[in-house]
Amino acid sequence: MEEEKIHDLFMDMMTSVVKDRPEDPIDFLIKRLTKPERKRIVVVTPPGMKGGDDTMNEEQYNVALMLEQHLKEDWRYDEVVTISVGDLLQKEITKKSDFGKRIYESRKKYQYIEDEIVIDLVQKHIEECERDQKEHDDSEEGEKLTGW
Repeated sequence: MEEEKIHDLFMDMMTSVVKDRPEDPIDFLIKRLTKPERKRIVVVTPPGMKGGDDTMNEEQYNVALMLEQHLKEDWRYDEVVTISVGDLLQKEITKKSDFGKRIYESRKKYQYIEDEIVIDLVQKHIEECERDQKEHDDSEEGEKLTGW
Protein backbone atom coordinates (compact mmCIF):
# COMPACT_ATOMS: atom_id res chain seq x y z
CA MET A 1 0.00 0.00 0.00
CA GLU A 2 2.84 2.36 0.80
CA GLU A 3 4.37 1.98 -2.67
CA GLU A 4 1.09 2.87 -4.37
CA LYS A 5 0.66 5.89 -2.08
CA ILE A 6 -2.89 4.82 -1.25
CA HIS A 7 -2.83 6.80 1.99
CA ASP A 8 -1.87 10.01 0.16
CA LEU A 9 -4.51 9.42 -2.50
CA PHE A 10 -7.21 8.80 0.12
CA MET A 11 -6.21 11.88 2.12
CA ASP A 12 -6.26 14.02 -1.03
CA MET A 13 -9.72 12.75 -1.99
CA MET A 14 -11.16 13.30 1.48
CA THR A 15 -9.65 16.78 1.65
CA SER A 16 -11.29 17.58 -1.70
CA VAL A 17 -14.67 16.37 -0.48
CA VAL A 18 -14.45 18.47 2.68
CA LYS A 19 -13.18 21.54 0.80
CA ASP A 20 -15.52 21.39 -2.23
CA ARG A 21 -18.60 19.98 -0.43
CA PRO A 22 -20.17 18.42 -3.53
CA GLU A 23 -23.86 17.53 -3.57
CA ASP A 24 -23.04 13.99 -4.63
CA PRO A 25 -19.74 13.00 -2.96
CA ILE A 26 -19.62 9.54 -4.57
CA ASP A 27 -19.99 10.93 -8.10
CA PHE A 28 -17.46 13.64 -7.23
CA LEU A 29 -14.92 11.03 -6.10
CA ILE A 30 -15.49 8.86 -9.16
CA LYS A 31 -14.85 11.84 -11.44
CA ARG A 32 -11.77 12.76 -9.43
CA LEU A 33 -10.36 9.25 -9.74
CA THR A 34 -11.05 8.92 -13.47
CA LYS A 35 -9.86 12.39 -14.47
CA PRO A 36 -6.21 12.54 -15.49
CA GLU A 37 -4.02 14.39 -13.04
CA ARG A 38 -3.20 17.90 -14.18
CA LYS A 39 0.51 18.35 -14.70
CA ARG A 40 2.32 21.47 -13.66
CA ILE A 41 5.64 22.35 -15.19
CA VAL A 42 7.49 25.33 -13.82
CA VAL A 43 10.31 27.07 -15.63
CA VAL A 44 11.90 29.78 -13.54
CA THR A 45 14.10 32.36 -15.18
CA PRO A 46 16.17 35.24 -13.82
CA PRO A 47 14.54 38.66 -13.40
CA GLY A 48 14.44 40.83 -16.50
CA MET A 49 14.61 37.84 -18.80
CA LYS A 50 11.92 38.91 -21.24
CA GLY A 51 13.29 42.30 -22.12
CA GLY A 52 16.97 42.00 -21.31
CA ASP A 53 19.72 43.21 -23.62
CA ASP A 54 21.92 40.25 -22.66
CA THR A 55 22.11 37.74 -25.52
CA MET A 56 22.16 34.87 -23.02
CA ASN A 57 18.88 36.12 -21.56
CA GLU A 58 17.36 36.25 -25.02
CA GLU A 59 18.62 32.75 -25.75
CA GLN A 60 17.18 31.41 -22.49
CA TYR A 61 13.90 33.20 -23.17
CA ASN A 62 13.71 31.56 -26.60
CA VAL A 63 14.30 28.15 -24.99
CA ALA A 64 11.36 28.82 -22.64
CA LEU A 65 9.18 29.77 -25.64
CA MET A 66 10.21 26.61 -27.49
CA LEU A 67 9.34 24.53 -24.42
CA GLU A 68 5.90 26.13 -24.29
CA GLN A 69 5.38 25.44 -28.00
CA HIS A 70 6.56 21.84 -27.57
CA LEU A 71 4.08 21.26 -24.77
CA LYS A 72 1.24 22.71 -26.83
CA GLU A 73 2.01 20.81 -30.03
CA ASP A 74 3.89 17.60 -29.35
CA TRP A 75 2.36 16.69 -26.00
CA ARG A 76 -1.10 17.93 -27.01
CA TYR A 77 -1.43 20.20 -24.01
CA ASP A 78 -4.04 22.56 -25.41
CA GLU A 79 -4.39 24.45 -22.20
CA VAL A 80 -0.79 25.34 -21.44
CA VAL A 81 -0.78 28.51 -19.38
CA THR A 82 2.30 30.67 -19.43
CA ILE A 83 2.75 33.09 -16.58
CA SER A 84 4.98 36.07 -17.18
CA VAL A 85 5.78 37.71 -13.86
CA GLY A 86 6.87 40.82 -15.74
CA ASP A 87 3.44 41.07 -17.38
CA LEU A 88 1.70 40.56 -14.01
CA LEU A 89 3.82 43.31 -12.46
CA GLN A 90 3.09 45.68 -15.34
CA LYS A 91 -0.63 44.97 -15.05
CA GLU A 92 -0.53 45.99 -11.38
CA ILE A 93 1.27 49.23 -12.25
CA THR A 94 -1.35 49.96 -14.91
CA LYS A 95 -4.18 49.27 -12.44
CA LYS A 96 -2.48 51.65 -9.98
CA SER A 97 -3.16 49.18 -7.18
CA ASP A 98 -1.26 49.27 -3.88
CA PHE A 99 1.03 46.58 -5.24
CA GLY A 100 1.36 48.55 -8.47
CA LYS A 101 2.56 51.62 -6.61
CA ARG A 102 5.13 49.57 -4.68
CA ILE A 103 6.28 47.86 -7.88
CA TYR A 104 6.61 51.21 -9.64
CA GLU A 105 8.69 52.63 -6.78
CA SER A 106 10.97 49.58 -6.77
CA ARG A 107 11.49 49.77 -10.52
CA LYS A 108 12.15 53.49 -10.34
CA LYS A 109 14.95 52.80 -7.82
CA TYR A 110 16.22 49.77 -9.82
CA GLN A 111 15.43 47.49 -6.87
CA TYR A 112 14.10 43.97 -6.85
CA ILE A 113 10.35 43.65 -6.37
CA GLU A 114 9.45 42.31 -2.93
CA ASP A 115 9.03 38.53 -2.85
CA GLU A 116 5.69 38.94 -1.06
CA ILE A 117 4.29 40.88 -4.03
CA VAL A 118 5.56 38.46 -6.68
CA ILE A 119 4.39 35.38 -4.78
CA ASP A 120 0.96 36.88 -4.12
CA LEU A 121 0.44 37.91 -7.76
CA VAL A 122 1.56 34.55 -9.15
CA GLN A 123 -0.55 32.65 -6.61
CA LYS A 124 -3.65 34.71 -7.48
CA HIS A 125 -3.03 34.17 -11.19
CA ILE A 126 -2.70 30.40 -10.73
CA GLU A 127 -5.92 30.35 -8.67
CA GLU A 128 -7.70 32.32 -11.43
CA CYS A 129 -6.47 29.85 -14.06
CA GLU A 130 -7.63 26.89 -11.96
CA ARG A 131 -11.02 28.52 -11.35
CA ASP A 132 -11.40 29.19 -15.09
CA GLN A 133 -10.42 25.59 -15.85
CA LYS A 134 -12.93 24.26 -13.32
CA GLU A 135 -15.69 26.40 -14.86
CA HIS A 136 -14.66 25.14 -18.30
CA ASP A 137 -14.71 21.52 -17.10
CA ASP A 138 -18.10 22.04 -15.42
CA SER A 139 -19.60 23.61 -18.56
CA GLU A 140 -18.31 20.73 -20.71
CA GLU A 141 -19.85 18.27 -18.25
CA GLY A 142 -23.14 20.18 -18.46
CA GLU A 143 -23.06 19.97 -22.25
CA LYS A 144 -22.55 16.21 -22.06
CA LEU A 145 -25.44 15.81 -19.66
CA THR A 146 -27.88 18.04 -21.53
CA GLY A 147 -26.87 17.01 -25.04
CA TRP A 148 -26.03 20.53 -26.20
